[in-house]
Amino acid sequence: MESFTFKSAIRGYHVYKDIWTPSVDDKLSVEREFKNQFDRFAVKIILDGETVGHLPREFSKIAWYFIARGGVITVAVKGPRRRSKLTVGGMEIPCLIGGLITRLKETLLTKEQEMSAFKEKHNIHVRGEKESTSSEDAKSDEKSAGVLVAQSTSQ
Repeated sequence: MESFTFKSAIRGYHVYKDIWTPSVDDKLSVEREFKNQFDRFAVKIILDGETVGHLPREFSKIAWYFIARGGVITVAVKGPRRRSKLTVGGMEIPCLIGGLITRLKETLLTKEQEMSAFKEKHNIHVRGEKESTSSEDAKSDEKSAGVLVAQSTSQ
């Protein structure tokens, strides 16, 4: 298994300061947050089942998909709270983000594989798309904008 770490911050501390007082080396976990009105790819930071902050939006989308594919992310507090460097301000907690790549490699599909599976599942065909294309046909198809045609399977 591979792993990685990088320095970051827990955002939104000012919202959760009544729930949690951070201490250096606190170990926290993360979960995807499906109903966040500000970020559809929000990843919340959890302590004892309670949300105590969020991963920064700058990489929450990557983290969201990483977790969805089986990756594990942990957060360790590395310093006292500080004012965020963002123009919107707010308090943040310096931390070290750690990731563990578990079954991620086996389940990660290329965009082409995902699109192909989606088209097959939903019986979608691209007009002008051929079953087996040569490299010249593929280049020709890239130049012309295909029209998606969905065929209904219900009767």
